[in-house]
Amino acid sequence: MRRYLLQLTTFLSPRSVDVADSTLRQLARWLVANTDVVVVADISRRHIEDYKVWLAAQPGSRHPTLAKNTQRQRLRMIRIFLERLIEWDWPDAPGRNPILHGDIPPRSEPLPKFLTDQQAAAFMAAARVHPVARYRLVAQVLARTGLRASELCELAADSVTRIGADGYWLRVPVGKLRNDRMIPLHPEVVDLVAEWTATNSEHIRQSRRLLADHHDPIDRRTVHRIIARIGAIAGIDDMHPHRLRHTLATQAINRGMRLEAIA
Repeated sequence: MRRYLLQLTTFLSPRSVDVADSTLRQLARWLVANTDVVVVADISRRHIEDYKVWLAAQPGSRHPTLAKNTQRQRLRMIRIFLERLIEWDWPDAPGRNPILHGDIPPRSEPLPKFLTDQQAAAFMAAARVHPVARYRLVAQVLARTGLRASELCELAADSVTRIGADGYWLRVPVGKLRNDRMIPLHPEVVDLVAEWTATNSEHIRQSRRLLADHHDPIDRRTVHRIIARIGAIAGIDDMHPHRLRHTLATQAINRGMRLEAIA
């Protein structure tokens, strides 16, 4: 498993590697305590069935048992682990993957709901007048570009560029499609970025991140907190960054843009 985790560091983010580490450690502890398995190749269908029952009965952070989504994430991660060992032809790989597609619980929660036009207007109004610059910038960039929270946090210091007479664009490297993409910036966002970079140029230079100030580069938890706070000011419950992404996509579709172009 350590060798596998080392391989993950070559193509996954540190956070994803940490999650895989904790998931596989939990599986290993269960195997040691409840089975005679000593190598991964010995994991059988029977072991997986028993592990699923045990996992479903574990206590959750907010409920008596683990949420279905948590079970889903852990079983998927283990299934991918076993599948990769088979594909990579490692000596400890099982003959076939003992975790079937049907073992993975379906998503139990709906996708984030998009904002109505009235809610979107209220959110943007609250963002524009917020007294803290990083709140104004984070909210406007997410709402007008559809970036994921993780993408926002990883924006490089030179990610904003001017292209001829077409105005300013935002370069977002290595997204889900593993390629850079360019996003046109709204004039309000351009002004906010100019104000931000003028105020925080030294912090941006040192960290090489656009969203850096005296608090250091921004992280995903801070982004979620900022969006939730502005949402509360606008009277919107359960507000988080992905709702802005869904809202922008919905608005684009309603204006006639093709789904392929949005994706």
